Amino acid sequence: MTYSPLETPRPLAGRGPESARLGRLLADARTGQSAVLVLRGEPGIGKTALLGYVAERAAGFKVVRATGAESELELPFASLHQLCGPMLGGLGRLPPPQRDALGTAFGLSSGAQPDRFLIGLAVLSLLADAAEERPLLCLVDDAQWLDRSSAQVLAFVARRLQAESVVLAHDSPATTVAPITLTELDARRDDLKEEYYEFVAPTEYVPHHLPEISELVHAAEKAGDGGVTGFVEAASTLIHEKFSYVKGATHVHSSIEDALKAGAGVCQDFAHLLLSVVRTRGFPGRYVSGYIVPKSTGDPEANLEEVIGGQASHAWVEVWLPGTGWYPLDPTLGAPVGLRHIRVGYGRDYGDVAPVRGVYKGHAGQRLSVDVRVRPALDSDGREQLQKTASVPTELPVEERSQQPEQQQQ
Repeated sequence: MTYSPLETPRPLAGRGPESARLGRLLADARTGQSAVLVLRGEPGIGKTALLGYVAERAAGFKVVRATGAESELELPFASLHQLCGPMLGGLGRLPPPQRDALGTAFGLSSGAQPDRFLIGLAVLSLLADAAEERPLLCLVDDAQWLDRSSAQVLAFVARRLQAESVVLAHDSPATTVAPITLTELDARRDDLKEEYYEFVAPTEYVPHHLPEISELVHAAEKAGDGGVTGFVEAASTLIHEKFSYVKGATHVHSSIEDALKAGAGVCQDFAHLLLSVVRTRGFPGRYVSGYIVPKSTGDPEANLEEVIGGQASHAWVEVWLPGTGWYPLDPTLGAPVGLRHIRVGYGRDYGDVAPVRGVYKGHAGQRLSVDVRVRPALDSDGREQLQKTASVPTELPVEERSQQPEQQQQ
């Protein structure tokens, strides 16, 4: 069954908010925006039905599909070939290095093993080329059976879609994955560095391999249980306990070396310290900028949070854990990241996501102040959705680094 742009299929029973969200993604794609949507849930909960619903609603779209298969789990690029097959007519329009890399990966030409970065760029270009004529909808079902090479390329593409009129929707069933050990992490370091280089490489604010950071790495290894989750939690706790929260101990341009010397800092410094520890150990880590929804004034922790992020911007960290995904940690508060943490953006360090940037022009003696108020989002029926708020929302691209961030995150 097909629908004209003016027809709207009925929402799936009991799936009103989800159906509305999918409809908005398609509407955005028709105006030139791209989006990635991951459907999570237990097997049998209806993820495939939602993918079918969005396909029915995609009037005017070119729709391509891939379905993971257990029998092809060990075949590199099998699922990617299934998804890209209908678009291979555009292969000849790709830049030669990308065309050759993807052609070799798909067995269309001979050559040395292609660079996965070039394959990722080639798929991104192929999707953009296909979306030139009309919006493109990519559907991936049974994602748990995607071969590893296909999954890596699709993750690469998903993080870089911007304004190509492409919607990539796939399911990601809730599965129980045994936590890996630090030894197993070491075996994956090269792969993680290649896939998440921007979140592993040293930066101006977060240099690597300082002696004091190496000491924190060894201490976290001792305090942990030998697993990756135990290590990052121990590292966050060590930084929370070892360093004091002191306004004015550092400044907006301070690197972790300043905080190490002072033994103190603000949330910006605590986040940078944790990033240096996890990146030195081989984990991808990213700096998160946002706010905290304050507790009621009767709560004993309310006064602390009013100082540390409740009435001002706050910062914390997300660490990539194999088998788990982005794992949030707040070394400043020493408490779990939860529903009250409102993420505004993420980047390599403070310089990527400064809370206030720009130029203020006014008379001498004037002072700029920023006031932020937070309230729950409303669903399509006007109900508050605070209970559904997540500390890790839909992936957004890292914004270009600003040259002159001026407000320190405290």
